[in-house]
Amino acid sequence: MKISEEVEKYTKLILSDKDNIENYKNRAKLYISIRRYMDALKDYNEIIRICNKDSELFYERANIYLMMAESNLNKQGEMWRNKDRYNNALIDYNTVI
Repeated sequence: MKISEEVEKYTKLILSDKDNIENYKNRAKLYISIRRYMDALKDYNEIIRICNKDSELFYERANIYLMMAESNLNKQGEMWRNKDRYNNALIDYNTVI
C-alpha cells in the first residue's frame, strides 16, 4: 500500500474516532516518513490536546520541531529562522524532565 493510501486510511479512522490517539500517531509517523513535518506536528498537537499526561508525547513532538528546524536549516542555511522551533522543542523536552 502506498503512503498516501495509508494516510487516507488513518484520516478516515480519525474521522470515525477523533479521540483515538493511536490513529493520529500512526498518521504522524507516515507524515514524518515523507517529510510533511507540519502535518505531523498538527497531529501531535491534537494528540496532546486529547491526552496531555503522557510525557512521551511531548518528547515526540519536540523531535518533530527539531526535524522541522533542521529541514529548514538545510534549505535556508540560516539558524535564526529556526529559533522558534528550537525553543518549542526545548519547552517540550523540559516538560518531559
